[in-house]
Amino acid sequence: MAVAALAGVHAWLIDGIDGWLWSLTLTEDTADAPGYSDAGFRRVHRGMSAEEVHRLLGPPLQRWALSGAHDGGDFGERWS
Repeated sequence: MAVAALAGVHAWLIDGIDGWLWSLTLTEDTADAPGYSDAGFRRVHRGMSAEEVHRLLGPPLQRWALSGAHDGGDFGERWS
């Protein structure tokens, strides 16, 4: 039962249990975009439009065209 609980917590945490433990001892220097939240990130799923993602996470910190994009529609974005 305890192993199942730990596995569930590990899966729920964005960085896993090891990331959480490291965060207790190290200074966090990650900057997130205004409006970004872990809860919003968890609600993002395949097939969402960019507008739907932006409603959940706010505008990204950075946006770039992916190589080989022919019509300008393929791009990457980051929020942290």
